[in-house]
Amino acid sequence: MGYRKFSRIRFELEATVMVDGCAFSVLTENLSLTGIYFKTQRRFPVGKRAEITFDLPSASRGSVLTVHGFVVRNDVHGLALQFKALDHESFDHLKSVIYRKSTHRLKPHFNA
Repeated sequence: MGYRKFSRIRFELEATVMVDGCAFSVLTENLSLTGIYFKTQRRFPVGKRAEITFDLPSASRGSVLTVHGFVVRNDVHGLALQFKALDHESFDHLKSVIYRKSTHRLKPHFNA
């Protein structure tokens, strides 16, 4: 299993993914500062560009975040996107949400 530089948190909500001009709804499962995993039966090749839009909640406000990225993993349950770039404000907001929800951090598992 690869080493993860950033912690992932459980992050379950509806989001919209856009690939090649086609939008579809997904249920997100986890989130980090560098990417997001969501449940879907659709498959796209690793490296495929995509855009995901979701509401990033906070104590004082919610904000809709649209992030460009690319597929880094497919499995039987869904897809993982790595974020290509975030503006400074969105990155800070994302970091704040992840820190506050860090009690829901996912524990790494290792195969023996």
